[in-house]
Amino acid sequence: MTYINDILIRRSDCDPLGHVRTSAYLSFLHESDLGALEAAQLPADAERLWSAQQIVVEFLQPLMPGDRLQVRVDLHSTAGDLSRRCYEFMREGDEKPAARAAAAWRLLEKSSLRPAPFPSGLATRLNEGAGYPLPLALEMPALSPPAPEPLSLRYQVSWGDISVDYQQSYRAWVDLMIECGLRSGVRYGWTAQRSQEMDKIFVARKLWLALDEPARHGDELSITTWLAEPGRSTITRQYTAQRLRDGASIARARILWVYLDLSSGRPARMPAEFMENFREHIS
Repeated sequence: MTYINDILIRRSDCDPLGHVRTSAYLSFLHESDLGALEAAQLPADAERLWSAQQIVVEFLQPLMPGDRLQVRVDLHSTAGDLSRRCYEFMREGDEKPAARAAAAWRLLEKSSLRPAPFPSGLATRLNEGAGYPLPLALEMPALSPPAPEPLSLRYQVSWGDISVDYQQSYRAWVDLMIECGLRSGVRYGWTAQRSQEMDKIFVARKLWLALDEPARHGDELSITTWLAEPGRSTITRQYTAQRLRDGASIARARILWVYLDLSSGRPARMPAEFMENFREHIS
C-alpha cells in the first residue's frame, strides 16, 4: 500500500529566506505516517503508540511557500521489533523528489513509554516492501569524538514541544539542534546574518536522528554540538543529548551541511576564515 498525503507549504513552515525549514520535513513525515497507518487500519490503540527510533532525511531540492507537496508513504518491512517505512516528498509538477526519507518505528506502551510487542499478525501486514532494499540506509554513521570546544545548551522540554506520541516531537528536536548550531556561530563570530551578507548560506543536505529514549515534558536536557568532517564545501554538525537527572543518552544526530552560493545556487568553497574561526570547534 502506498499512501499519499497532500500538503500546502505555508509561510510558517519556512525560514526568513523563504525556504522550508529543515525541521518542517519532520512534521510532514510524522503527519503523513499517521495518515498512512490510519488508511491501512493500523493506527496505535488506546494502550500503545508508535514512536520513531531512527529517521534519515535526504534533502534534494528546496521547497517554497505556496508549493503543493505530496508525501508518499510505503510500509516497507520489519526488523525485530522495528517497523521500517519509506517516504518520498514530491512537489506538484516535478518529476524528481524534493526529499526522501526512511524511519524505523517501535510500538510503545502509552503509560510507561517502554517497548511493547507487535500484536499477533501485525508484522505480516507491515512487511509490504520486504525483499526490496530500503532507499536510504537507516543506520547513522558513528559520531566522531567531540571537538576541543564543543558547545552545550541546557534546555527544559516544554508542553509545546510534546507531540501526539507523548514525547518531544521530531520537529522540536531538529529545531533545538539547529539552534545549538546557530549559537556556536554567534560564539565564533559567524552569524546567519554575516553569511547572508556574503551571499552564502549553509543548507542541510542530509539529516540523521536517533532517539535512544523519549524526552518528556519537564525533562531537563543538555544538548552538545560540534563540527566534523570538513570538506571543500561541506561539513557535518554532530549532536548528543543527555537527560540531566541521570545522564541517560536521549538522542544523537548528524546533519550534513553544504555551503551554498545564493546567486548561482551551487556549492561554494568554505572560506579559510571560517575554518580558522571554528578551528577549536571542529573534531
